[in-house]
Amino acid sequence: MPGTSHDNAAGQPPGRATVLSTAHIRERDRRAWLIEEIGRQYAKVEVEVPRATALFNEMRILPLGGQALSVVRSSALRLSRRAGVDGFLETDAVFFVLVLRGRYRLQQDGRSVELGPGDLTLYDVTRPHVVDCSERLAKIIFKAPGPLVRSRLARVERCTALRIPTARGSAAIAANFLRALPTDAAGLTSADAGAVGACALDLLTLAVRGRVGDTPASSGRRQVALRRLKAVVEARLGDAGLDAVRIAAQAGVSVRYANVLLAEEGTSLMRYLWARRLEHAARALSGSPQTRIADVAAAAGFRSTAHFSRAFRARFDCSPRAYAWRPRPRD
Repeated sequence: MPGTSHDNAAGQPPGRATVLSTAHIRERDRRAWLIEEIGRQYAKVEVEVPRATALFNEMRILPLGGQALSVVRSSALRLSRRAGVDGFLETDAVFFVLVLRGRYRLQQDGRSVELGPGDLTLYDVTRPHVVDCSERLAKIIFKAPGPLVRSRLARVERCTALRIPTARGSAAIAANFLRALPTDAAGLTSADAGAVGACALDLLTLAVRGRVGDTPASSGRRQVALRRLKAVVEARLGDAGLDAVRIAAQAGVSVRYANVLLAEEGTSLMRYLWARRLEHAARALSGSPQTRIADVAAAAGFRSTAHFSRAFRARFDCSPRAYAWRPRPRD
């Protein structure tokens, strides 16, 4: 029944939309329900509802291969994500938003933009942001994997929270394509849905490049180098002697250039290494209370269990042992 399903939309057959609506939820439970569903389908956020507002929200989510398109209709609300949210189990994703009705305000990366009907923007849903809608709103959200977007756009953080008009050019083509998808994509095969999703992403990134003056060639070279760096980190997470010099040398770049590349994602080479070590350890611990903490720490490249425990608590706000008692998330 729409509004009562708790299945993730990614599990839906291609060409078939999941409909999630507050219409079937008791009014006093709607805010909690919406927080849960947004967290399940997109990312963890806080939801604020203006006083004297009867909360309404409807999401029609259509899977398109590795992407997804959502048509969202909502009463006035404010969505926010603060720094430090534990999102390591979330999918790294970028949202392209096309406003259909109402006013839409977005803040991210030190910028604030107000959009009206026909305007397009994008933001990284897993990083701090604020979405403020002071009136009833209708919008289309195109959700794309972060790595795919970054392979097409250099320095995504300089592209967020920008107003992209869609009256002409590549932005008009992208917007018209998005508007047609909810109807025209119905009944597509899995292969066709994936191809259509890829086309939509190509059109949207073309529109954004037209706004910021990016070029695919320069973006592509940076992404190749960045992928090499990350591959070295993943392959040697358990090497306690791994440092910035060794990572950069194995990836064939300088330490300075490696840090420039990772600065585009808001981090540095060593911060990225330690973050990945902690995420690896958290996955190993989750749902495994019998696991030895010292073994997990060593496998993640920590020389000292005490250092590991301090770093883990700072990252996840609980001890490794307490984290191990958490149920393992379903894949």
